[in-house]
Amino acid sequence: MNFGIKKFSVLVVGLLACNAFAAQFTASIENDVFAPSSLGHSDDDYSNGARFEYLLDNKFGLALGQSMYTPPDLTIKEDQPGERQYAGYLYLEGNYRRTPTEFGAIQVGFIGDNSLAEQTQKTVHEWIGSKDPKGWDNQIEGHGVEVQAYYKYMYHLYKSEYFYLCPAATVSGGTVNAMITPGMFGYICFNYVPSYLNGLPVTETRGIDKNFTYWASWIPSAYIFAGAECDTVFYNYFLDAKESTVDREWVVGEFSTGVGLQIKNFTTKFTYVFKTKEYDEQKHCANFGVISIGWNW
Repeated sequence: MNFGIKKFSVLVVGLLACNAFAAQFTASIENDVFAPSSLGHSDDDYSNGARFEYLLDNKFGLALGQSMYTPPDLTIKEDQPGERQYAGYLYLEGNYRRTPTEFGAIQVGFIGDNSLAEQTQKTVHEWIGSKDPKGWDNQIEGHGVEVQAYYKYMYHLYKSEYFYLCPAATVSGGTVNAMITPGMFGYICFNYVPSYLNGLPVTETRGIDKNFTYWASWIPSAYIFAGAECDTVFYNYFLDAKESTVDREWVVGEFSTGVGLQIKNFTTKFTYVFKTKEYDEQKHCANFGVISIGWNW
């Protein structure tokens, strides 16, 4: 184990130690197998993402995440010119919500061998009996340590008891990417208000009068949403690295829809995401599902 992974392990231990003080824990998994329309080209381009976050007092968050990208054919060991390169990104994130509709974050992490993406994918594929990815020797190497910053803002342009229309914007910059992303989201809510509760356009509970008997806490809160965003991409290391052999698109559209539910302390959400092509040679538009499960203290 090299020195970089040892240092990262210390940070992970620190993340787990926060459990005693956490107000909320959320686990999210992104994978194209959760999207029915992706069947037939699973593991194509954006293969998988995972994120685990502790949120303290609805303001301070600490998250551990991993993303991985692969070419369409995992059975080829040699480099595949004109296809997306194998790539992994492992990061630790500290974030802060100054208000419920503002979200800022700093990520520190690794791209390349230290991302552990190869080990993760091979282990999971062995568990589920899927094909063994053979081309990780060709993965994109990073800068040693990656540093990335994000700022997101949401505005309640229109709101009523059950409906919200919310423009949103994201600015990101660092060694991983540089983008500006405006968007618009519509929510149909029951007992929810749109906010950046865990860093994405999701919703937070509106709150029930605590004097309204014990059973009020069991009244479910729910929402459905749909939205669109447009990435203006100035830089994307996964497509601009020296190992890459594709031509990156400057503008990428993203469309999402989903449903969420909270019953007492338990929350769950499913989101379907469709993205337009990120590079000229891309054969299929990316589409994947996101499953999130949370528990509040």
